[in-house]
Amino acid sequence: MKTKYKIEDKDLITAIFQNSNDGIAVVGKDGEFKIFSPGMKKLIGYDIKEAPTLEIAIEKLFTDPSLKTEVLELWQKDIKSDHPPARTFFIKHKNGEKRWCRFQLSPLNEDNV
Repeated sequence: MKTKYKIEDKDLITAIFQNSNDGIAVVGKDGEFKIFSPGMKKLIGYDIKEAPTLEIAIEKLFTDPSLKTEVLELWQKDIKSDHPPARTFFIKHKNGEKRWCRFQLSPLNEDNV
């Protein structure tokens, strides 16, 4: 017998958010992070206090100045899009390790991505 869950099940959503290995973040259209999952911190090494905005996160994650500018421009464009594409970048984790990371922005409502 399959158990069906409603999307409104807040305990289930919280458990997924807290335990996912994927990084999940909510960012406002102003570029400020609203929430950061524990998986996001594992992925990039920074928490929301250390990287409170997209601009600051980009500054920390990308070492090439031209790539920082390109990523910021792409994400600012993507934030306004109804169907932004997934983007894969080579980032620098807080511990100095370099890794490939796939980012997918998903529109939530008129205020958040």
